Amino acid sequence: MERERKIRPVAFLWVLVLDFGVELHRHLQELKERYVHRTRRTLSYPGFYLRFTPELSKFLKRCLEHALGELAHEPGRALDPRLAAFEDIVIKDSS
Repeated sequence: MERERKIRPVAFLWVLVLDFGVELHRHLQELKERYVHRTRRTLSYPGFYLRFTPELSKFLKRCLEHALGELAHEPGRALDPRLAAFEDIVIKDSS
């Protein structure tokens, strides 16, 4: 007997990426509700909460690095002249 996966990985990623900052959801419960709304599947709070692991953090970091790398190599992509002098950006969140 094989257990059915409750979390849809692609939908989970998109909820984290698109819903966290857009509507300023600040609580995991709100993100879980957005996930349930988007996938139309029921999910317990612990089932959602327990997905936030160090491995997820590493995965999200790799996703960000990949996305930024793709943007940097996009053909014909020209920076605004005011930004052309910058080679790298460092962002620190102390919250």
